[in-house]
Amino acid sequence: MKTILALSLIAAGITQAFTPSKPAREAIHPVKHQAIYDMISREVDKITLNPNVKNLCNYDIKLCMKNMMYKMVEFESGYNTNATYKENFTDAQGKNVISRGLFQLSVESANGYKCNVTANSLHDMETNTRCAVKIMHHWLSKDLIMMSESKNIGGGRYWSVCRPFVKDKYGKTIPNKNYLAIKGSLKWKTVI
Repeated sequence: MKTILALSLIAAGITQAFTPSKPAREAIHPVKHQAIYDMISREVDKITLNPNVKNLCNYDIKLCMKNMMYKMVEFESGYNTNATYKENFTDAQGKNVISRGLFQLSVESANGYKCNVTANSLHDMETNTRCAVKIMHHWLSKDLIMMSESKNIGGGRYWSVCRPFVKDKYGKTIPNKNYLAIKGSLKWKTVI
């Protein structure tokens, strides 16, 4: 098929290199925002995971991480790079902390992970994703797990969407529906 396509292009006078676009072959769930998935994929491919990290998926651990982080963006920002959220806590100057961008990172915490960001740069897809992968990698290296069904470890140390339980408006601990949606989308093989 590639040969026929190449010959057809040459016959039509098109001699420049042509590569058909690649489908979203890695994602285990539909990818509505291919550029975001590709950015996450490139950043995850750059890291070296500790071989002792528990793989909760029935497939490659880096692919599991890519899919988990892509699904996290759905709940964190709705895939909107301009999303902001005013947190209910303040920074060292007494100002409300604002989480920004795809992974809802704050300047204060991102820079605590040595991401070297500004409020504006957190709205850049590449900067936000690079920092989010750095944060996730940090906790994977410490906890050796992406998420847990019983504790706020791995990604749950930073993102509430990765926590199995949350407090409702009355202070009662309840199951986190966003966590359950991420867990379900990853097709976990084990319960941790």
